[in-house]
Order: sequence, then structure tokens, then C-alpha cells
Amino acid sequence: MNQQELREKDFYLEEEDCEQDEYGEYPVSYYFDFHDAIAAGHYAKKGRKLQLHICKPEHLHTVVLKSDVAVLSILECELEEGAGTGRLSDIRTLLEEMEARLRTSASLFSENTLHGARFQVLLKKMSQYLNSEVPFTLQLDDPLSNSFIRRGTEGDIQVDVSYYERNWQQNHELRLLTPISEEENYLPPEEAVNKLAELLRKAKKVAGFTGAGISDESGIPAFRQTNQEKDFWSQYAPETRTLQNFLSSEENRVYYWTMKTEFYEIVQQAKPNPALTFSSFFLNKTNFWASLLRT
Repeated sequence: MNQQELREKDFYLEEEDCEQDEYGEYPVSYYFDFHDAIAAGHYAKKGRKLQLHICKPEHLHTVVLKSDVAVLSILECELEEGAGTGRLSDIRTLLEEMEARLRTSASLFSENTLHGARFQVLLKKMSQYLNSEVPFTLQLDDPLSNSFIRRGTEGDIQVDVSYYERNWQQNHELRLLTPISEEENYLPPEEAVNKLAELLRKAKKVAGFTGAGISDESGIPAFRQTNQEKDFWSQYAPETRTLQNFLSSEENRVYYWTMKTEFYEIVQQAKPNPALTFSSFFLNKTNFWASLLRT
């Protein structure tokens, strides 16, 4: 298949496929929801990047179908919006919505701060893009190749198409990995010990993970504390610990630092408990054994 045939068949959405049915829904052959696409087997073996080079006012009228797993970005200013709700929209509307979200975020920062100045630069560039004052490149990166351009709305716009292999993390997040059964995952005891020894031999460092509750016996309260007398976190609602809340007013910043000060006093008085002592002992010994295996 040559490049022209690939273009016509692969990433263009026909006009009739963009029309709503009697229920106000779009045809099920083009999925907004990746769960539906995967359940029906409507996804590609590779991911696809569509790069649209916008250099004329009429290019902003190009209609694109952005699936809910596609990442939308403007390459020239390194502005990126992660995956979210699927959309069928023209480029101008997408840019206006991005600009509105930028203004909301910018309102949280003073223009004299580093973050505030950065937002002002981005807003200026968005205005230039919307007014077609400077060319830019809009990229749709879709790991399922389920984002399209509506044929007949793109005019003479230049579109670059590239394909890539999804990595393990993407396949995991999209639930495309084949589950491993208990039988496939089972190792006889002797083989399991040899496998562990091999892993230790190759490891530079061995780390361990525990729950936050391991510090509870030392007097450091966990978030899900059930002892009301020690329930430190119930005094401070989770929403008060967000960055947006911290930046919104001086009163909230005082509130936050009061919480940090009180928590620091609790941590200062904490003593090791048996679980922490054993964890530390076990990890130290494990790293020691690993060093012996490597020699």
C-alpha cells in the first residue's frame, strides 16, 4: 500500500460518519471510549501520531475526532493536554478550550512569579495561534490509532503520519496485556529460591515496600487512622492540602504550615517499632546477601 492509499484509508473520517443518529449519538464504528473499542476489537496493533501543520485561517476549521486516550499537544510551545474525554470538534474550538483552561490556571499565580510568567507566555502564543498570526503544529498522539481527521474539512493542510509500537506501560494502562494465570505464575519452592538468588545477584540495590500503617506503632498517624484520640488527619480536610488551595490565599498558607508544624512535632517524638526494626534488618541483610552473590 503506497502513502496515498494509506492516507485515504487509514486516518480520514468520512463526512457521513460524523452525523449524529436519532439519539444524538455518533456511529459506533468510531469510538470515543477506549473500553468500547477494545471490547469490540476496534483498535490497531500500533499507536499513531497525526501532526497537522496549521498555517492558514481556514486550517482552524479542520474537524478532528480525538479519542479519549489521545494526547493533544502543540509542539512549538510544548503545551500538552493529556488523555480525557473523546471529542469531535474543529481545531479552533479545541484551541479556545485549551486557552480557557490556561486562563483558569494562570489566575492562581501572580504574573511576577516564574509560573505566572510562563502562563502569560503561553496565553500570548495561544492568541497568536487563534488569530493565525504564526504557524504551529498540532499533534494527536493516539496509542490505539482511534483519532481521525474529517475528510473535506482539512483543505490543503499538511498532515504527517507516523506509527509506533506501544510500550508495556501503555498496554498495561489500556488493559491489553494477557492476564497470567496462577498456574503459569507458579514456581516449585526450589526453583523459586534459585530465581530469587538470580534476581539478587543481578540487583544493585534491593528495596522494600510497606504500607503507611507500619509507622503507626511509632506514633506517626496514618491517613486511615481509626483511633479517634490519635486521629491527627481528621483535623485537616484533604482539599486543604492541595497546591491550588495553598496558593489561593495567605490564610490557607498559614493553615497549611500550622498543620506541617504540628505533624513535625509528632515525627520528632517517634521511636522505632518492631516492624520498622525488622524491615530495616531484613533489607540490610538482603543487600548483604546480594553483594555476596555478585562476588
